[in-house]
Amino acid sequence: MQLPEETQVLIVGAGPIGLEMGVALSRAGLDFCIVDAEQVGHTISWYAPGTHFFSSPERIAIAGIPLLTSDQGKATREEYLNYLMSVAWQFDLPIHGGLRLQSIQRRADSEARGGWKVSLQNKWHRPREASAGRVAGQSNPVSTIECRYLVLATGDMHQPRRLDVAGEDQPNVSHYLQELRNYFRQEVVIVGGRNSAVEAAIRIFRMGGKVTMLCRGDSLDATSIKYWLYPEITSLIKNGMIRLIANSVVVRIDGDRVYYQASHSQGENQNQDPAANEEPMGFVEADQILLLTGYIPDNSLYERLGVDLEGDAFRPVHNESMETNLDNVFIAGTATAGSQYKHTVFIENSHEHVERILDAILDRESASGRNAAGANREMDSESGAQRSGEGSFLHGGPQGGRAGSARDGEDGKSLKALYSDHPES
Repeated sequence: MQLPEETQVLIVGAGPIGLEMGVALSRAGLDFCIVDAEQVGHTISWYAPGTHFFSSPERIAIAGIPLLTSDQGKATREEYLNYLMSVAWQFDLPIHGGLRLQSIQRRADSEARGGWKVSLQNKWHRPREASAGRVAGQSNPVSTIECRYLVLATGDMHQPRRLDVAGEDQPNVSHYLQELRNYFRQEVVIVGGRNSAVEAAIRIFRMGGKVTMLCRGDSLDATSIKYWLYPEITSLIKNGMIRLIANSVVVRIDGDRVYYQASHSQGENQNQDPAANEEPMGFVEADQILLLTGYIPDNSLYERLGVDLEGDAFRPVHNESMETNLDNVFIAGTATAGSQYKHTVFIENSHEHVERILDAILDRESASGRNAAGANREMDSESGAQRSGEGSFLHGGPQGGRAGSARDGEDGKSLKALYSDHPES
């Protein structure tokens, strides 16, 4: 698909909130396109096959399109990826994959307040030969597109949270759970004590693997584990089917051995310098080693763009309309949270970001007289499909569906408390 030279709104990220933003803009009659460094729902494709979401289907459904699962329970990785692609297909969203955001600069024309020229590196296309005006062997080609509004829906899981120990990049070490059959009759060490580590331990054990877990805390923290997994993992550990080595910090990995020392920490978020630890060192042997210690965003993107960050989590600064310190540059979804250790921002409480951004864009377009979207908004209001309140067109009609921003406002605190105790995988 050919990338246009110009668009009103450029969305970066083809995850759930990026797609929902696209549907909202389409319904409002605005010109837009979506770019992504990979493909639709790429981060979710990292999840191990068969992984279930913590959130119920109606809460992670987008754009008012029901999410149907095979057993009417929580969606699996595969079901949700298929669902996202079906939404993109149904609304014929203009998605351009393989384009990584590199930089932005203000447009030269003074009247285009907040207008941006965006540079995107094409990951999938190699340069043409010198005869086509390019030197063979140079870096991937760069495309540019101009837009008035830029929406960053880039998520918060760009790379693993590394241990930074020797041996972390060995071929028998991974930060991702693979196909479960790869662990059949294998001795596996799992480093971590939260959702992904616990779920991996249970599933590998049931696939015929022998599992040892290493975690920093005194024990596994029930508030950091899906409520249906915690009884299972504690039972397996109690009955000696899975080995847990608590209060341990990995010092180095050497071949098939993972060396560790006592951590003396009160939780997994504690950092410790192994060189200053005088405790005796132990080791455990394994065929495969999984470092499931979480994932973090790539903040270098925001630094390159000039988006202000705040706090220890390096959260992008934004106002109530989700606009950053840069004119007409918005941020949405889990990208707003920075590096989440205790998760508080998820798909389900990010729907309101779409509504806020859409309101801001429509108001500015209406004020400038460039678009008739203001009329669309009035029509939506008259037909009972307001963008906020019960029956929001983003989350379903007045027959139910998911409530809009009014309900989100009422439930926000309780949702954050609930999912702080039981974060998504």
